[in-house]
Amino acid sequence: MPQELGWRPANDAAGGFEEVDDEHPLPVYIARVPVMARGAPIFPQPFSYPLAGSVAMLVKNAQGFLNSVIATNINAAVRYLQVFNQSTAPAANQVPVLSLPIPAGSATVPGALTLGSDILGVDGFYLTNGIALGVSTAAGLYTAATATDHAVGGMFT
Repeated sequence: MPQELGWRPANDAAGGFEEVDDEHPLPVYIARVPVMARGAPIFPQPFSYPLAGSVAMLVKNAQGFLNSVIATNINAAVRYLQVFNQSTAPAANQVPVLSLPIPAGSATVPGALTLGSDILGVDGFYLTNGIALGVSTAAGLYTAATATDHAVGGMFT
């Protein structure tokens, strides 16, 4: 007598399933594995550096993930949001691990750069030493921009 095809509950306390099909006349057991305990959940933390704040920012002085960033620019010239893998705020002429342009803007229509999971990855951009950001007038090296022209905010874990 042929067995019924498809999935059926297994007779066990863990709530597994058995797969039955024509190729495998004997049931194949598929176990439900409990989720491993990982400790307390870690939720992203916000950070914010408003206009007239700073353009050399230490977000976290230990390893972590940069989850999202929004940077604005009211200067008429392009500026660069730079990400540094270090536990101190960036200093002049340091080389970033990531440098992205913030479009030029004005006081009424600021240029904006938004980085989310599409750029930083689903879990965020992992930095082993710390998370530091800078707004620079140059793309390759950190050269401090004017603090009153820029605001930066986002999330990190």
